[in-house]
Amino acid sequence: MLSANALRVGERQHSIGRNALRIQFHPEATGGNIEHWLVGRSVELANAGIAVPALRAAAGERRAQLEQRAHEVANAWLSQLRPSKEKGA
Repeated sequence: MLSANALRVGERQHSIGRNALRIQFHPEATGGNIEHWLVGRSVELANAGIAVPALRAAAGERRAQLEQRAHEVANAWLSQLRPSKEKGA
């Protein structure tokens, strides 16, 4: 599975077997909670030349899609997990 920026910056999600997932992006930064994220990272965004108002507007326009993709990422990972085979379980 590739992130939205995969073509520009390379794949940002990797798994090790079925037990470990590393995500180097923010699927939780959806339209509903992105304001907190934008404020907390405003300096880093400004230093990277990213306009916070433009990012805020884009997130608002894509809120439904962002939330859908966040759920898809989580559900895809969770659906492939298998129950533990621990003794006594």
